[in-house]
Amino acid sequence: MVGYLLVGTVALWPSIRPGRTLVAADLLALHPPYSDLPDQQDVHNVLLSDSPYQFFPWLTFTGDAIRSGQLPQWNPKLVGGLPVTPNGFVNVYYPPTWLTAVLAPFDAYNVFVLLHLVLGALGVYVLARTLGAGPVPAWVGGLLVFSAEFWVHWSTHLLHVAGMVWLPWALAATKAVVDRPSPRRVGGLAAVFGLWWLGANPQYAYYGTLMMGAWAAALLVHRRVTGAGSALRAAAGIGAGVALGVALAAPILLPTVSRSGQILREREEQASTGHTPGRQAIRLLVPDAYGNARDGIYFRSDIELEMDSPFMGVAAIVLCAACIGSTDRRAWFLLAGVGAVLVLAFTGLPHRLFHAVVPGYDRFRVNSRWLSVLPALVAPLAAVGLDRVVRGDRRSKWGVAAAGGVAATAVVTWFYSVRGFADAPEEYFWRQGRTAFVLVVLASAGALVAARRPRVGIGLLLAVILFEVSRVPTQWYPSVDEARAYPSVAVADISEDRGGRLIHVGERTQSPPYAPNLPMVSGGADSQGQTVLFPRDYDRFLRLVDDYGDLAKTVNTPPPLADASLLSSRLLDVLDVRTVIAPPDVAVPARYPLLQPGNPNVYARASLGPAVLVPSARPASHDEMWRHVADAAWDPAATSAVIGLRQPVAGGPGTVVGGATDRPERELWEVDAPQGGFLRVSGNWDRGWSARVDGRRQPVLRADGVFRGVAVGPGRHVVEFTYENVDEARGRLVGVAALLVTALLTVATPAWRAAVARTRRGRPDSSRGDESAQDH
Repeated sequence: MVGYLLVGTVALWPSIRPGRTLVAADLLALHPPYSDLPDQQDVHNVLLSDSPYQFFPWLTFTGDAIRSGQLPQWNPKLVGGLPVTPNGFVNVYYPPTWLTAVLAPFDAYNVFVLLHLVLGALGVYVLARTLGAGPVPAWVGGLLVFSAEFWVHWSTHLLHVAGMVWLPWALAATKAVVDRPSPRRVGGLAAVFGLWWLGANPQYAYYGTLMMGAWAAALLVHRRVTGAGSALRAAAGIGAGVALGVALAAPILLPTVSRSGQILREREEQASTGHTPGRQAIRLLVPDAYGNARDGIYFRSDIELEMDSPFMGVAAIVLCAACIGSTDRRAWFLLAGVGAVLVLAFTGLPHRLFHAVVPGYDRFRVNSRWLSVLPALVAPLAAVGLDRVVRGDRRSKWGVAAAGGVAATAVVTWFYSVRGFADAPEEYFWRQGRTAFVLVVLASAGALVAARRPRVGIGLLLAVILFEVSRVPTQWYPSVDEARAYPSVAVADISEDRGGRLIHVGERTQSPPYAPNLPMVSGGADSQGQTVLFPRDYDRFLRLVDDYGDLAKTVNTPPPLADASLLSSRLLDVLDVRTVIAPPDVAVPARYPLLQPGNPNVYARASLGPAVLVPSARPASHDEMWRHVADAAWDPAATSAVIGLRQPVAGGPGTVVGGATDRPERELWEVDAPQGGFLRVSGNWDRGWSARVDGRRQPVLRADGVFRGVAVGPGRHVVEFTYENVDEARGRLVGVAALLVTALLTVATPAWRAAVARTRRGRPDSSRGDESAQDH
């Protein structure tokens, strides 16, 4: 571990040294209002925009709550308020997230990424050792993780990297159970599987779990055929471990499943179009075969293709070939897995079948993400191949020589094919091809030399691998000055001071001025916001203001209002929109005072406030409520349509004053209602909200589309709203029970067995005692 930590730290040092961060906040300079500030940092890598605009804001919000001594459950900063679990960016029950309790957000982010790359390397080492590789070859295999471009490219996406690096651990734990089923090994598999799903983006964990299932099936068949032991007992152990792991991850899984029908993005129809073009396969050897963002070169490629890179390092390809001809069927299982992953990543046909027959497969739109599984298979295979070479296996040497020849030929062929295009940057591709060719020669030579002189050969291989490591993470991550990462801007200060929510007007884009989710870092609250779990009902509400079609489903955020005249919508009054952000070329009506000129302009807007006492409310069905909201004549200050209201409310005007609370899961409202009425809060309704009116529990009702409220009688009242994610709470109970069982399996069971063994050793032999008595 120390070696991996040292290599990872050196590779990432320019980005994670004190005062620097790999969060690509330099990209803020590409959009207003940050683009107009002086002394901006140079943009390093435009492909990393998700880290400053999505992942870091969520980590900051989560860290603020954790440092105050709680795991957050409700986020009021975007789209009218959302449950924190699930959110698609940070999982609060995943232990590495708790780094934010003791580290500043930028430092926690840096350590999170480095920790997971090291975790992946250790997993490869453990898996390689279980496959029979010696310590040195296994360590070399783990080192390949730092040159695995897919893992490095997506590592700033916190849930993505967590979903990838646990796979080799899961494969190793599965093999351990198959080889020798025991309670302790079942507990180990449960712990790995539970941590994996607690921290993972579902797509990567899902693909990894499918691969783990195929691996388990192959091992069980092998065990059955060879007569190595009971396959049934091993299968039962795997099933128990996975089931217990699912229970450990219940605090994340239960809320995720329960909300699957409430979000825009559900079934994806792209069964065969989300794969990587076959021509991109050359990037297994030439990582920048079609350019890259750092060099500003894109040749017949795009952003997604550059992110989804299959490159693992030339040495990895050469060493994997050393496993060809192996008599160990387990190596062949991994080789078959590599082939299957490449087919799934580069072709479309299998996905049509999988969409039809594999449950949950149609939730994901980009099939090329199967490449995320590749490092967990290739790196341990390379370790096994190196071990075979060092042991002097003749077939492994032939495999290395053949792979080297094929790889060198592929690089030369690629270069001469692309140079024929008139728009190809020939000098750039010459450098890329030349480097790849030299590395192929050196890696092949190192592997062959290792058969006779292991130290020299392994040293040459390490030189190749470390060179590739120096090119991948070191060049990929930016080095951003933390002190200048999120500079203060007037837009944020005004929005936060005014309270309520802001809204954008202008071009329909997902990156408007003061982009969605930035309020979680800089201040304010966004009525729009960006989230992969965008609520379906909230989308319906916003489309009553400005029907933008399926844009929110496609890009995970609603666009700005297309026309400033839409600012007069009374639906925005209910939503408590008080601040308007618009580019200078957008004509905003004069009735909205200009608070801050510039790019963008910031305007004031009047609203009903964060909560209002509605004099008249009537019971309504779901459809009746939405018809009421869509009625152009609706006066939200006067009437409300409420689902679940037992009888109509006929009250009068009153006042509502908000009280200070210590967390967003708790709201206090002081209501003066001389004639009674319906208290409607501008935040989203969720079944996790409960209420007490003057200390007495009262149901929280859904009103006017997406809002929440309670009926109050005449007089003065104190209304307290409290939020607890119901499914998350159930998941915690299940998770705690599973944690206790796992601890018993992994710790208490061996201790109990040892105690029994000691007792048996100290017990006198009863038959000998009888004989002694007879002698006397």
